[in-house]
Amino acid sequence: MQRNPRAGAWLVPALAVVAIGCASDKIRTRAANDFQCSFGQVKITDLDTGAYRATGCGQTADYFCNGKGCVKSDGAEAKETEAAAPKEPADPPDVKTIKKPPAKFKLHTSFQRDKEEEGEVYKDEKHFHAVRLNVGPHTGDADTWLDQNFLESKRWTESFGKIDLRFATKLTGGERISVSVVVRDGKAYELGCSSLDTSSPKTDEVCMKVLRTLRVDAAPPPPKPAAEPEE
Repeated sequence: MQRNPRAGAWLVPALAVVAIGCASDKIRTRAANDFQCSFGQVKITDLDTGAYRATGCGQTADYFCNGKGCVKSDGAEAKETEAAAPKEPADPPDVKTIKKPPAKFKLHTSFQRDKEEEGEVYKDEKHFHAVRLNVGPHTGDADTWLDQNFLESKRWTESFGKIDLRFATKLTGGERISVSVVVRDGKAYELGCSSLDTSSPKTDEVCMKVLRTLRVDAAPPPPKPAAEPEE
């Protein structure tokens, strides 16, 4: 099957991976000293907000890093670093963010909206892949949503900081259909990607890069009721 020549590693540039690895080593070293642990006992988690969480020897701490080093988030210096750090890095030139508040996901710029399809469907230039976001009311969890809408599928979970995405995939009608699902605030957000590549045991690289970018912001807290005037 002919593959899209531009469907390479477009979401996580090599330089970004190196930068994350360097920050992780700095934080592990700092946390090992703070926790009085060995370097190997400290585990680092990228919180996907510019911060990193270190755990080890029964202790947990969040850190921010800048050019001067890494600091705990509960100190004044950490707060200044957090304020200065961008909450969301800019997309690479060949990636665009599709926003459907409170949900959003990322696509390679080779994907364009297909105006002939009902709803908002994005297809790559060879039409090997199609992406669509479905939203519906749901009071259960991601698996009950999949039980109702995506039966007989392989399922698995991947964690991205504080975000857990539930994935599912199956073959149907000569295509592989794969989805990532988040349930939040009484709704299910299902990002689907169809592919003509039916040889993969789960789903192909292009679809996985898209499905892993699904994010759903939490609903803002309700406004406080106005104080009643005193008589």
